Amino acid sequence: MITSAIVVFGIVSLMRLPIELLPEVDRPTITVRTELQGAAPEEVEERVARRLEKTLSVVSGLRRISSLSRIGTCDVILEFSWGQDLAEAIQDIREKLDQANLPERAESPSILRYDPRLDPVLLFGLSGSADMGRLRVLAEEEVERRLETVPGVAAVRVRGGLEEEILVEVSEERVRNRGLSIELISRRLAEENFDQASGLLEDGDVDYILRVRNEVVDSDDILSIPLLREGLSVVRLGDVADVRRSFQEDRVITRIDGQPAVFVEVLKEGDANIISVSKRVRERVFGTAEEQRQLQLWQEKRAGEKVAEESRGGFSFGQQGGGAIRRPDYVASWLPPGTNIDLLSDQADFIEGSIDDLRQTALVGGLLAMLVLYLFLGKLSTTLVVAIAIPCSIVVTFVPLYISDTSLNIMSLGGLALGIGLLVDSSIVVLESIFRKQKETGDPIRGAVEGAAEVAGAVTASTLTTVAVFFPIVFVEGLAGQVFGDMAVAVVGSLLAALVVSLTLVPMLAARAPAIRKEMLIESVEQLPQLGENQKKKKKINFFSLMGPALWLHNRVELLLLGVGSIMISVAQLILLVALRIFFSIAKRSRHLAGGPLRVASRIIQHTETIYLRWIRSALDHRVSILIMALVAVVVAGLLIPQLGSELIPRVARGEIEVQISLPVGTPLDVTDERVRQLERSIATLPGVDRVVARIGRDSDDVEASAEGEHTARIELVLAVDGTDVATAEKLLIDSIAPLADDLPDALIHVQRPHLFSMSAPLEVEVRGPDSAELEQIEREITERLVASRLVSEVQPSTAPGSPEYHLRPDRERLARLGISTREIADALQNKNVGTVATRLRRQERQIDVRVRLRKEDRSSIGEILATGVAVGPSGRSIPLEELLESWTIEEGPSEILRIGRQRAKVVSAQMAGFDLGRVAEMIEAELNSELDLPEDVVVEVVGQKKEMERSLESLIAALALAVFLVYVVMASQFESLLQPLVILLSIPLSVVGVVPILWLTGTPISVMTSIGMIVLAGIVVNNAIVLLDQVNRLRSDGMTMNDALIEGGRKRLRPILMTTLTTVLALIPVTGVLSRLPGTEHLTMILGSGEGSEIRAPLALTVIGGLMASTLLTLLVVPVFASLVDIGSRSSETQQ
Repeated sequence: MITSAIVVFGIVSLMRLPIELLPEVDRPTITVRTELQGAAPEEVEERVARRLEKTLSVVSGLRRISSLSRIGTCDVILEFSWGQDLAEAIQDIREKLDQANLPERAESPSILRYDPRLDPVLLFGLSGSADMGRLRVLAEEEVERRLETVPGVAAVRVRGGLEEEILVEVSEERVRNRGLSIELISRRLAEENFDQASGLLEDGDVDYILRVRNEVVDSDDILSIPLLREGLSVVRLGDVADVRRSFQEDRVITRIDGQPAVFVEVLKEGDANIISVSKRVRERVFGTAEEQRQLQLWQEKRAGEKVAEESRGGFSFGQQGGGAIRRPDYVASWLPPGTNIDLLSDQADFIEGSIDDLRQTALVGGLLAMLVLYLFLGKLSTTLVVAIAIPCSIVVTFVPLYISDTSLNIMSLGGLALGIGLLVDSSIVVLESIFRKQKETGDPIRGAVEGAAEVAGAVTASTLTTVAVFFPIVFVEGLAGQVFGDMAVAVVGSLLAALVVSLTLVPMLAARAPAIRKEMLIESVEQLPQLGENQKKKKKINFFSLMGPALWLHNRVELLLLGVGSIMISVAQLILLVALRIFFSIAKRSRHLAGGPLRVASRIIQHTETIYLRWIRSALDHRVSILIMALVAVVVAGLLIPQLGSELIPRVARGEIEVQISLPVGTPLDVTDERVRQLERSIATLPGVDRVVARIGRDSDDVEASAEGEHTARIELVLAVDGTDVATAEKLLIDSIAPLADDLPDALIHVQRPHLFSMSAPLEVEVRGPDSAELEQIEREITERLVASRLVSEVQPSTAPGSPEYHLRPDRERLARLGISTREIADALQNKNVGTVATRLRRQERQIDVRVRLRKEDRSSIGEILATGVAVGPSGRSIPLEELLESWTIEEGPSEILRIGRQRAKVVSAQMAGFDLGRVAEMIEAELNSELDLPEDVVVEVVGQKKEMERSLESLIAALALAVFLVYVVMASQFESLLQPLVILLSIPLSVVGVVPILWLTGTPISVMTSIGMIVLAGIVVNNAIVLLDQVNRLRSDGMTMNDALIEGGRKRLRPILMTTLTTVLALIPVTGVLSRLPGTEHLTMILGSGEGSEIRAPLALTVIGGLMASTLLTLLVVPVFASLVDIGSRSSETQQ
């Protein structure tokens, strides 16, 4: 009953666990974005970037500060150490920003923080015959409003479309003739559109709020606003300006399959179940099947009633009483004709696929493990004991996941998949010991007790050694530390659950399993009618005697039938009796069918034992030779590790491709749009492309797009994969897109699979120094060397062609005489050319900007701009701008200014050209250091993903060393010896002999996941040696010599060691996804799994498989040899003493 209670807790925990795509990865980067509208990059750098850098450089925990200044925008990027409390950092940043001395016309800085959990879980596209302004309104007023009320939805963001604004276009001539200014018009607009409370007025027993309301409602109200009095007449705004409805200038253009569209992004609440949220949102958008049917009936009924209304007149639809059909209230049902809403992406699809794949992986792996056990033990009842232990251990694992607030995500699911291969080990060792003791004693209960007690210490120690390797995670820095956490909790939870199950449930089941007989089962079923009577008399029935196939059914029948009439009891009894008769018939036939394979397996095992005894005797006779060969194998494997290559995190095939396009900086949005449209049309014709989603430009709140602007675009492709391997389909499409880059010769095009984690380019070379011209020269030289090396592709320098600029130089002396400043001239130009938002109109729940600026014909050339007047003095006399200038010239200014570490910088980025990241970075770094002649004040550094990979791998190596130490401490405590744990630790380097070949054969590079696999191996591979030496110590205590004890201990522990190794390896094979990629398995995905998401966990599984197999084979020979040498050495030392 205790086990049942814990299992129930596990099921309840599973139901309450949140489901995410990614673990809680707090990328330690915060962006402070400030807009200075119309300002050139140099002005943005001088007046915003430098000031913010000085203010923010003292923020606590800051590791690196950089800034990017562009036309009208400044991004200051703050990078912190991994593990930094970003909420506290943001609060510190807010306090520092309050002290920043920014220009008056600069907008308030926005603090943007990237969090992959804040990525939209669903993306919808709204398209149709309506114009983009109408689509934007529909998205905001219909779609956004309805989806925000869905439980679990945190926010809804609308991207693309056109945002409405009211344009007040001022005539320069009419304003000048009346002595007015554009600044006065903006001020009068703000004054007239007014709504303010002026306190309370007590009138009798009622308190009234005094409220002055003078809201501008429409264009007529704007045109009638008085500006000044001329004699008896009043000059109104309509006399000097035109007012029209318009749209704000595009920041981003969005399309679906070449058609303009508006995107709607749905973000979920932090603790919400992503699958449940997705289902609810889909139903709110597209309706349920019943709602769709109801809409069809409603439309048919309405059409009929319209005809009736025309014939009778005055009939009001929907008022005929009980026959009325209510219109369904889902989004698609309220959209106007010709408007469509499509689901473009849904994270829940990939997560459901990963969970289904894990479920199938667990099933296949468990069945393979059970097959191994059955072949070794030869008894179905004994094998079923472990079959019951596996799901119990898995379900119990959800309790620590819930307690630790760990979600079900791609990493924790990977940990569970790994745990499935490990959690049977404890049960196997305990069961094999019980099985052997039951044979020796002939008493099932005594054998279970003595067998479990004999190996309890070794099993506990071996489990704790595996658990111990996960404690150093607290010291792992970088992305690895963030990713590893959820996996560690899942593995540790499953192992501890398996330990408890193996020492409690397994002995109890094993003790009862031999006593189960067909007659007992059927007799227990025949007593079912007595349940009601026994319940009334408070009598208890011993259901522990019903362990076996009928136990689960019997206990639930008891619960279901309490209080049920005799008819239902008789029916249940009949059904159960028939089921048992069928079961025993099948079991009887299966024993005959399995007889042949069992005999073959028994002979193989016996032959293996004979060979092993021959080998271990030979090894003990040639100790030095065995150790030398093992040492050579380990050294050779270690030397081959650099040849495997390296990467940070494996990419996951999700049936999506991302094409990033970058035109020269300064390219207008409309030009970028036209160039990208050509590429879209070409891509759409490629085979395998199901959908093309394009985004041109960048939204102001897009935290991931600091380096993007009007010159950049992203095209996201969704593949149509029908029975084809997803990774293969993606590669074919990527290869097909590459030639299309020739159509855009001046654009840099990068095609890739989307990363699970947002990261920088694989390789970046930073150049920092005080002189911009000097930096550009060095940047050009580095770019040429990278292109010539052919080690990398898509080499892109950060320096782009400059933006053309008109440089206006005011006449300072005349400005001084007139009493105006250069700042006033700049502001006047800003107001005339770009305009200013004077006020906002309220339209239902939306706010519409009212922008005041000159008419297009008054600002279409530099000559017309220079002819505009500037208000001077208290009288507001207007003087042409050209009379206030000393000169003006056309020059080329920088398109963007990058600063790193508070000094100017240049960056050359590149992608890998088929070579591994680590080796290429080392070669390039060596070449640059040896061949570049750098000034003393210039620093060149190779960064990018390479830097993060180095930080993560160095941290993981340190964690591995600490893990080995903790394993040693656990074993020293168990064996009460300092030497024997050293003998056992020899298993760890032996595992490298298997890791390197399997990674090389599968083309798997060294990554964070393989490094985590090595840490896991450090805790796993020692288990076999622990079990072996524990048995040797027992035999030594019985009086055996060391050699005899090693031989006999190896013989006795050969079977459990082989069983644990084979079950772990076979259970992990489905985790690699290799079964789903075998030829001819396309139609077996329901059984073998689809392999979805396997790329992220395959390197870890392959590392464990290769290391465990090699270490097991070598441990059975090398560890006894080394143990005998240690014993000889210790005896010699005692003799000398």
